[in-house]
Amino acid sequence: MRTTRRAFAISLCVAAAFLAASCNNDYAVYQNVAKEQKQNGQAIFQETICKNAFRLNSDYYAATSKLYCSPIHLSTDTTANDIAWTLVPINCLGNLSSSYTLRAAVVVGGTIYALTGNDSSSVALSSSTDGSTWTSITTPSPPRQLSSNLASNIPSSFAFDALYSAGGHLYAEANLYDTSSGGAVGTPYYYLYFYTGTGWEQVSNFQNINNSPIRGVVANSDTSPTNFYFASEGQLYSGSLMDGSNASSIINNFSSLSTHEIWAISYTGGHFYVSTPDGNLYQDSGNPYQVDSASRPLTKVISVPYSSPSSIILVGTDTNNVNTAACGYYEGTFGSLALGSSSQDISSSAVYSTTVSVFPVQNFFYDGSASSGNLFVCIAPGYLSTSYYGLYEVSWNGTSWSNGWEAQ
Repeated sequence: MRTTRRAFAISLCVAAAFLAASCNNDYAVYQNVAKEQKQNGQAIFQETICKNAFRLNSDYYAATSKLYCSPIHLSTDTTANDIAWTLVPINCLGNLSSSYTLRAAVVVGGTIYALTGNDSSSVALSSSTDGSTWTSITTPSPPRQLSSNLASNIPSSFAFDALYSAGGHLYAEANLYDTSSGGAVGTPYYYLYFYTGTGWEQVSNFQNINNSPIRGVVANSDTSPTNFYFASEGQLYSGSLMDGSNASSIINNFSSLSTHEIWAISYTGGHFYVSTPDGNLYQDSGNPYQVDSASRPLTKVISVPYSSPSSIILVGTDTNNVNTAACGYYEGTFGSLALGSSSQDISSSAVYSTTVSVFPVQNFFYDGSASSGNLFVCIAPGYLSTSYYGLYEVSWNGTSWSNGWEAQ
């Protein structure tokens, strides 16, 4: 499963013939072109969006429209048994099944939570501590303080649609569509809940948020969190863990954020990040840094080990109606970031940029320490070519990263 460079590498060599008598494979670019190989990932990830990846016990998990698992492995492993990903059956509405549609999956502590279902009437939430035995979890009753015109629509339209893991707690987004005006779809209302272990509580001060889906939930520490942050498209909130009883808007702590929409939030490497759809990134309460001059939306941020400096961050990009061309991810330090395909801190030392460099990044996941570990990137490869996959991996050995992203 060696790293693929895109098919145009061959055409690039042909084009170079105008400048040279022939493609002499003994030198520089031509030698590297000759060594390029096609990605050979698994069909389950081919042209498939991977939402996120995580670890439970001795297995990695990846969420697409299904949940898959694989024994812990390095990106440099080449034996099929070392890297095989297999479908995880999940308890859906009381029955263990492989024919579900996965809405979301996260790990909280030592438990996986999986949300399945094609529509609001079939949504089911299950948990597992080993990936094989699943327990059904009852989702909450409809939200409090609904306006009277919504009451008649609750049974058929109220459902969870997203899960978040933050500070050792499970949070869930629920939506409710107001069809009282006679519309087929209606106006969406979004709510945030946290799971107590035995039941659900609605996060106070965050209800009836009209047409503003939640953009993320994170805690303020990886080890001893005291607060959590959550964001809708236009507001950023902070509150105490669990019930969020003192949740309040903290948008004024972020200079000029009030003029920007929020695309994603992250907590990593001891810092809190807010990403916007116009290419700006906020770190803690500082001023924005324009990462992408083409105003592409920025997604998740992750801090990973490096040689010098001791760590760098990766910032994913997405697409929107203004700019439909994503560019993979940026890497470096806050205030000094370059495209992964050009800075090559993690991507590769080869001549051509990696396959990851042209697709929207959904998420990152790093499993390891400063001395060794594996980094996954989850992307949306679209349907441009069967050569692209939704999940890639690269490994860290304490000194350097392995040579290029490997398709899973």
